[in-house]
Order: sequence, then structure tokens, then C-alpha cells
Amino acid sequence: MALQDSTATVSVGLNPTETPVLPRSTATSPPATATLSHLLEPPKNAASETQGQWIAYAYDSEQYHRDLYLLNIFTGETRALTTNRKGNNAPTFSPDGSKIAFSLCPSGCSLYILDLQSLRTTKVGVSMSNMIFSDWCRQPGSPLIAYGAQDGSKRNIFQVNADTGEQRQITNGGTDIHPSWSPDCAKIVFERYNPNNHDYSDVFIHDLNTQKDTQITFTPDEDELNVSWSPDGNWIAFGRISQDTNGDGFKTNKDQIDLYIAQPDGSNERNLTQGRYSISTPTWSPSSDQILFAAYYGEARFELVTYNLATGQFTPLGTGIGPYYHPRWGP
Repeated sequence: MALQDSTATVSVGLNPTETPVLPRSTATSPPATATLSHLLEPPKNAASETQGQWIAYAYDSEQYHRDLYLLNIFTGETRALTTNRKGNNAPTFSPDGSKIAFSLCPSGCSLYILDLQSLRTTKVGVSMSNMIFSDWCRQPGSPLIAYGAQDGSKRNIFQVNADTGEQRQITNGGTDIHPSWSPDCAKIVFERYNPNNHDYSDVFIHDLNTQKDTQITFTPDEDELNVSWSPDGNWIAFGRISQDTNGDGFKTNKDQIDLYIAQPDGSNERNLTQGRYSISTPTWSPSSDQILFAAYYGEARFELVTYNLATGQFTPLGTGIGPYYHPRWGP
């Protein structure tokens, strides 16, 4: 089970003739201003002209040295949010886009809040082992952040109030990671690893009202990871490892990871990439019509790519290939 950096060892998704042969990146920061070759079009509606213009991501080949950045996908403007190179990972936006929660991982990982105006950071809650891959409830004004963490030998989903620091445990599966809220924040989708085989996981949904867990994928010999619930509530995106593409006899996160979507009851499952890309950490646009993900081309070499659900088109943003990790689309 990949408790920390599940993006570090995924497999190349393109054919060898399509994959750039590049050395491992040694860059510690992206270009100050990205010259995007495929700028996305701003929304036509003037009332939402600033909606979804920013994405946040972590950058550096080493997990414990990463910093956080903002990228305007309409203009190419890039802003550094942290500069300490202390392992800033897995950003998630507050509902109004004024703050970001992230995991600070100089050794283990703790949860912090960063104010995008002042760039001041504040630690949230009590530190637990492997507090990474959090998700902020999208309801307006909500202070609730879900995250995966390890308590002793058990890994479960927890919730923290960003205003009060109050924490509580949500799931009890013992192998639960990577939560994502439903739009109304009444449910959380997450990955639960098979307790008898930590190489393989399925997708579950926890109902906070009934306290019941519902399994929506049933692939005991495959691995689902990096779940993300769409803002309109209709789809859940996730990666799936279903074949031993590197020929080592096992299906692990060293193999091809395809991008899938399914409805919250598990129906209408679709493979969107079908081997074209090996993906990591998909994230939805605010309008739920596009998915952004990090496409993997070899060790510490990623490219930011979008998929349009209406057209079926993949569009590289044109940021180039580098150590781009954990992209998250802002509100």
C-alpha cells in the first residue's frame, strides 16, 4: 500500500515512440511565468469569468523538498506559495478559494492552512502519521477538511475543523486513504485496501448520517486509487491498475494507471485513457466538464493534462514536463 507518495512509481502510459526521453528533473521550481502552448478558454459567462482559473500543485522531484505553486490556466501566470523546500504536498482549496490546506512533510506529514493573501501558514489539529491527501468540503463557508492518517497500525479517514482544530475519526476500515467529499459534504468517497493484500484497493463511500460504508468497485485483483468526486455530484474519478504492464509478475503502482469515472452507485464505469496516459491525482474543474491530471513519463517527469468529458479530447496545458505533483483545480 502506498501510504505516502503514490505518484512516485506509476508507469509510463504512452508508447515508447511517443514518450520524451528526458533525464530525471533536477529543477527545484517551475518557470516564473509559464508559456502555455494550450491555454484553456475562460468561461463565456461574465458572472463566472474568474471561476476555475487557478490550479495549485506541488513541485520538486523529492517529496520532502517540494514547494507549492499556483498556475493561472488562462494566462500562464505562476505564483510561488511556499519557498522553504520542506515537503509541501497535496494542496486543496477552501470553498471560496482564499486558502489552501496542504500536508507539510519534512519527515512525517502534518496538516497546515495557507492564507493566499498573506501567505501565512497555520498548523491544524494534532499531528498524526502520514497526514496526506486532504480534501476541503466545498460547501460555502465550511471549515471541514477530510484527510487520511495513520493511528498506530491503522490507517483511516479523519475530519478536522479548520476554525477550531477539533478532530474526529470518520472510518474504521483500518486501511482507508485519500478522501474526497460529495458536493453536499454528507458523504466521503475513499480507497480501502484489502486487509489481506495491501497491493489492491477498492472504492468505498462513507455516509456521515448513517455511518455506513458502501463499496462501489469490486476488483479484488486490481488497484483503485486517487479518487475525486465531481462538483456536480454525478461522477467519481479514479485511477485503476488492472494489468501487469512492466512484466514483473505483479499489478502494483509501478504499472499502467488508467483514468476511470463511475457514477456514485458504481454504474456507468468508463475507462477514459485506455492506455494513452498513465495518470495520477485527477481533479475536477468547478463546472465538472473537465478533469485535470498529472501524466507520468518516467521518474519525476510529469505533464499537466486535461480531459474534456464532452469532446473526449486530451489537452496538455503546455507547462512542459517536470516534477509536477498533486494538481488541484481551484473553485
